[in-house]
Amino acid sequence: MTGMRLIGHFVASALFGSAVLAGFAVAAQEQPVETKDKTIVYRAGDPEMAAAVEKARQTLPDFWRMFAAPEGDVGQFALKVAVGDPGVNITEHFWLGSLKTLDDGRIEGTINNVPNHVKSVKHGQRYAFKTDDITDWMFYRRGKIVGGHTIRPLLKRLPRERADQIRRMLEDP
Repeated sequence: MTGMRLIGHFVASALFGSAVLAGFAVAAQEQPVETKDKTIVYRAGDPEMAAAVEKARQTLPDFWRMFAAPEGDVGQFALKVAVGDPGVNITEHFWLGSLKTLDDGRIEGTINNVPNHVKSVKHGQRYAFKTDDITDWMFYRRGKIVGGHTIRPLLKRLPRERADQIRRMLEDP
């Protein structure tokens, strides 16, 4: 894996598994939900994933507006955050729920995925991060995922049936 970097940590079971939204149950319950994660590895600079991350960052103000004042059937806010181990050339991206802003400007959330490569964090851990570490965002509105820009490039790497199931969960497939 020399020269490779995880740019997409896609958690099939945490987002779309048998418990339907096991990873987001963490956001609602504040308790870790053990899941079997599936990681999809992207090379650093993958143009499609880089564009998805850029779109997520450009639209992050939409997330913060809704987070500050949720309207109607909106909830289960989550941010995808890049996490790396010091001295190691690999970055894993995790969905974090149960979000709150800290006095120092950082954000804190609960890691909703089981790490596959990064050793400095664990599933269910509270983790504080800077806005610059955010690589995606999502929330649910009327039962559909809003945001989740990095999910879309991952769909072509999944079995068709699974990808179709996920597309049906997206507000804007």
